[in-house]
Amino acid sequence: MVGLNLAPLALAASVLPLLATSDAAPAAGVALAQKDTGGTSWLAFPDEPLGRPWASVGAGTKAWTFLAEPGSEALEAEGGPWPTWAADLGIVASSEPSPERREAIARLCRFAARDGRPDDAYRWAAALGAGDPEGLAGVVPYLFPGVPFGTSLGAAGRPGPLGPSMALRPLLPPATERLPFGQIQWREATARGLQTGDTRFDLLVKVDGSGVVAEFQEIQGSRGAVDLVLPAPAGYRLKTLYVDWEKMPLPEGADAETIDWSRHPVRVPLDPEEGSFSVFARLAPLPAELPTPPGGTLPAALIEAGLEVRTGDRSPPAVEDVVRAWGRAVGVDARVRRVVSLHEPVDRTVRGAVIDLTRSADPARLVRAVTSAIELRFLPVRAR
Repeated sequence: MVGLNLAPLALAASVLPLLATSDAAPAAGVALAQKDTGGTSWLAFPDEPLGRPWASVGAGTKAWTFLAEPGSEALEAEGGPWPTWAADLGIVASSEPSPERREAIARLCRFAARDGRPDDAYRWAAALGAGDPEGLAGVVPYLFPGVPFGTSLGAAGRPGPLGPSMALRPLLPPATERLPFGQIQWREATARGLQTGDTRFDLLVKVDGSGVVAEFQEIQGSRGAVDLVLPAPAGYRLKTLYVDWEKMPLPEGADAETIDWSRHPVRVPLDPEEGSFSVFARLAPLPAELPTPPGGTLPAALIEAGLEVRTGDRSPPAVEDVVRAWGRAVGVDARVRRVVSLHEPVDRTVRGAVIDLTRSADPARLVRAVTSAIELRFLPVRAR
């Protein structure tokens, strides 16, 4: 059985192709938004979805302060972050631009980034719009170049010097469209004038058919180093990592068949005499899964008769909290049914949508896919 009926919702986007084969041809490269507002733009993104709104951030734009840290108010709430997530979607759906709406969007950005959904994080940032340059300056640097949430930001959102224990965790540059699982679009983004200690540098991150690359350019000042966590595209793991073209040994206890370098920081030396430095990772496709995740839409049966989520031993933690939040966000009855055995007969009398986590190769990934499809219904049209 396929655990998810993928009929489109009337108000949702059209159904996208569900899966792309691992050798699918990458989409064409995209032009970067190079316009410097006020002559001092320090970030360059693809025009869509974020480059055009970001162009409203000028050299003198004061970054709005969003200092919430993971592990603070949202994650300590009853049920973890999920009740806050559902409430934030309600705020976004029901309110005009306001401080409360900006706070909700910022939390949704952070949640998507921490949940491993970078394109959703960028779309929420874009939802702030060109009319809120202060909000953009106060949120986007936490996504790219990926300074830790809570880092103090200066004019135009430029981060201050990184501390010795800070790691850059840049999200992949935003895709210009919603990509099927496993498909790669060639793209890049650049952050200029970053600083760690007395060392200044530019950071370019790009993804193409060969892998993911981080280039440290225009290194100036004193010798230094920075910790970097290189991101992986959806549907892939980073199987091998090269720092300045030297292959990195596996972390202690890691398996070459399953290693994913996107979960491990690497120390990158920065030497002004060298002028540039690169970190490169090769990709390995992750296995496809059944049931297939929704391609940017939700089943109509969910609206008509609610949702049943079937769980088992491999289901993500706190799955009941997740399902309750899904139901609250969409406004339907949502229930959990624990399946003891995969051989248990399927109840054909169940009405509504069924998501069967027990038959998924990666239940956590399926949860992220459903969460993403729900969020799509709340994004402003221009940010989808």
